[in-house]
Amino acid sequence: MLTTNRSRAGAGETETVHGAAPTMTPARVPRVGRSFYVATAAFVILLNVVGFGPSLLDGSMRNGPPSSLVAVHGLVGSAWLLLFLAQTTLAATGRLSMHRRLGAAAPALAITLIWLTFQMTIEMIRRGHDLSGDLFRPAGPPGGPVPSVAEVDGGLGAFVSSLNFGILVVAGWWNRRRPEIHKRLVLVALLSLAGVPLLHLAGYAVGRWPDLSGPPVMAIPLVGGNLLLFAGAVHDKVTRGRAHPISVWVPLALIAMSMLVFVVMGSAAWHQFTAWLASS
Repeated sequence: MLTTNRSRAGAGETETVHGAAPTMTPARVPRVGRSFYVATAAFVILLNVVGFGPSLLDGSMRNGPPSSLVAVHGLVGSAWLLLFLAQTTLAATGRLSMHRRLGAAAPALAITLIWLTFQMTIEMIRRGHDLSGDLFRPAGPPGGPVPSVAEVDGGLGAFVSSLNFGILVVAGWWNRRRPEIHKRLVLVALLSLAGVPLLHLAGYAVGRWPDLSGPPVMAIPLVGGNLLLFAGAVHDKVTRGRAHPISVWVPLALIAMSMLVFVVMGSAAWHQFTAWLASS
């Protein structure tokens, strides 16, 4: 019969089964996992700075200055990103009681962000274009005019993305006492927002180099945003040997929802709805 000996070595724990090669238990995994979440939060913040920064610093291609609604939305979105970074840092340093207290603000902040996104999207539909000029520029023909909101998706992508984000945040909060599920849900919620700064960056690049516009450039932020959703699955595979179901199936569900957007946005019912929004 095989027998097992355990011995600690530094921060890790080695398990030796007589007659088999030594294996590492998951003792090191939490520390590695926590640093991954902090690094991911910092990366998404940097991505937002790179994506939104150019059009804010260079207003030559903008359709107008940021409205008060856009400015407030930007402040609340920044607060959410900083809250996520603070939460992951607190968890990584073992200050879980403070992590839980600070986390109480997350639902209210998320609801505010979703409401502002809806209002900002409705304002954009009524105006017919986004103020930065970046969002729909890659969808136009090379060197051609920038399509209007109605010609692209009528704001449906923003509505669906906001709903997805809200559902994931609520699910993460509901599972706050189940850390393995909680942290993966809020991570995917964070990464679901990454496609927007990528799209802004692509739009700004097309504004500088008009020949870049067209389907290939439009695909870069869409594909890149979807691939980022699986960052947690890749991390799970590397550190634990297999991906957690949340890290695989939730991103796949979000991608399925984005595909549904392409179906609905061409329907007569959606066009009628956006026309009603624009005229109301």
